[in-house]
Amino acid sequence: MCWKFPVPDVARGMLFFVTASLFVCLTVLAVMLPFVRRATQREQQPGEHRKRLFADQLEQIEDDLAQGVIDASTYESARAEVGRRLIAISNEIGDKTTRDESKRRVVAALAIVLPVIMLGGFGYLFFGSPNMPDMPLDARLAAEKPDLPILIAKVERHLAEVPEDGRGWELIAPIYFREGAFEKAEIAYSRAIAILGADADRLTGAGEALVAGASGVVTDQALDLFDRALALPGDHFRASFYKALASEQSGAHDRALSLFEAMKPLPPPSDRWSALLDQHIRLNEAAAQPAGTSELPGTTP
Repeated sequence: MCWKFPVPDVARGMLFFVTASLFVCLTVLAVMLPFVRRATQREQQPGEHRKRLFADQLEQIEDDLAQGVIDASTYESARAEVGRRLIAISNEIGDKTTRDESKRRVVAALAIVLPVIMLGGFGYLFFGSPNMPDMPLDARLAAEKPDLPILIAKVERHLAEVPEDGRGWELIAPIYFREGAFEKAEIAYSRAIAILGADADRLTGAGEALVAGASGVVTDQALDLFDRALALPGDHFRASFYKALASEQSGAHDRALSLFEAMKPLPPPSDRWSALLDQHIRLNEAAAQPAGTSELPGTTP
């Protein structure tokens, strides 16, 4: 029989708590240390002033002896008295400074660390979720309804393990595109084409990713992909649209207009594509009209 005890989880929790508390204490002490030092230096100023006065008295006694103002016996007794006082004040300052500095360090540390620990610890107990179990990445990926980042991570991990899964590349390519990762989308479409073969949707998807990555410009590489898609059987609205758009962008508005008008019988993927088609037809009609040509009666620009 195998008995299981929750000791490891408790030990990990205690280790985390102790480590976090230690780092909090060290951080607070590091922040408070300059302030403690400045406070100590301010308190040392009166004692330092008294030490300077006694040092000046010793220099004065030396000058008096050199000028003959006092004799040798007076000099020795005065020097001994001033020296005694100087030693006494030095010891007093040192002892007081050491005591005050230690006291202030302890008080500052306790005044800052204890409230932080208490507020952080007890606040987490009341407002946090200390009883929530760990949920590793594997468990999150295995959830019934993972969110989009989790789904992407799941597919990416699968593709890292099985890079020859063309369906996986085909699945993640449009997701990359919708998320704005156009370079990743183009790579995914290219991998799907290399593994599963070239069909119109994959070729058009790869071309669209190149166009989006080029800020809407139909590049030569993208145009080649659209031409390959149009060479395949079937009606390919999106590939036809980008081919016409390439002519428009090159300034060949007459050719672009004919290509856009030829698309009218094709079923658009959505109303958005139908609206785009009408918009570009009107745009190229205006651009292709010779300057100075009058409009026919009953027509609008």
